[in-house]
Amino acid sequence: MTRAFAVFFFLLTAMPALAAGLELRSSFLGDLTMLLEAETPPAYRIGYSGAPARLVLDVQVPEIAITTGDDKQVEQSDVIPLSAGWTRVELHLKRPQVLYEARTTDTGLELRFKRTNTSGIAFAAKTFPITPVTRREASERVEGETFRVTIDPGHGGIDAGAVRGGVSEKVIALQVARRIMALAGDRPALELSLTRKSDRYLGLRERVAIARDQQAGLFLSIHANTVLTGRARGAAAYLLSDIASDAETEALARRENRTDILGPGTLAGTTDLVAATVISLTQRQTNTASREFAQSLIETLRPRVEVLRSRPIRSADFRVLRSPEIPSVLLELGFLSDPEDRANMTDPDWQDRAALSILDALDQWATGQRTDAIAAE
Repeated sequence: MTRAFAVFFFLLTAMPALAAGLELRSSFLGDLTMLLEAETPPAYRIGYSGAPARLVLDVQVPEIAITTGDDKQVEQSDVIPLSAGWTRVELHLKRPQVLYEARTTDTGLELRFKRTNTSGIAFAAKTFPITPVTRREASERVEGETFRVTIDPGHGGIDAGAVRGGVSEKVIALQVARRIMALAGDRPALELSLTRKSDRYLGLRERVAIARDQQAGLFLSIHANTVLTGRARGAAAYLLSDIASDAETEALARRENRTDILGPGTLAGTTDLVAATVISLTQRQTNTASREFAQSLIETLRPRVEVLRSRPIRSADFRVLRSPEIPSVLLELGFLSDPEDRANMTDPDWQDRAALSILDALDQWATGQRTDAIAAE
């Protein structure tokens, strides 16, 4: 059985650290605190597993000594050496604990957890599955290992997205996604998968969850834009940001985020304490990687298809891009409100050109992981 872990990356310093000491404490309420002492604050990541509850701490130090055992909340502790100067601490918990505060000290880390009353199974369901390889961890790739990308055809089912001239966004997005899969061919660096293969509804959170289940290293959501007034043409890439880059992008994000309103039993707009903590601590690193890919994507598209002339990379609060640990980009292929763009997006030859451009950008990105790894050695 595949074990799913929650994982959150906190890359705080690039400097290698020496051996560290880890102290475990628990409060009278049963909340766990982890105090790690090292020569400098090291890079680290935290993961969870449910049934039985297990907490995993990976730290970029060659050795860790647990200086205080806490038998009140921890049934068993294991220290496991990893590659590239990392060490793992696995704590088998009596009850699940969720992270609510993380901070660095002058010489290490202070991580505070709270007990949760959920069962081990429910706890595992709440947490984020592990994304095993990120751009900064490319040196840990195995020779010949593929880079996983989740392609997300936007909208679907009861959610048609934008509709102009009898053409719906959900159809265009799925057609182009299928062309990407069909034309992938012999690209050994890539392992591609889709969030949906047919005309079915998926909530925005479901799409992100699928990418995590697929252990994606990159998430690309495909859409078609529209404007109600004026005229605009061309493809554009969109990134996650708390503040929209412009009024048009803010309006676009509102339209795209309506997807969750259409679905039954949505949890749109809610976030648990763990997710909020992780987003605030890790989103910056992921956003940097997302922007790098968006720039590469636009440059690869430009020779083959029309690209938005004014600022083809924009940002706003797109819910489907809210994965703290997976670089994520939303691609608008063009404007259904523009007759030329609309004709292009329904043309099989244009769809193939767009699909090949996207594949080239993905291939370059995946190859870049190995290039980064070689340069780091």
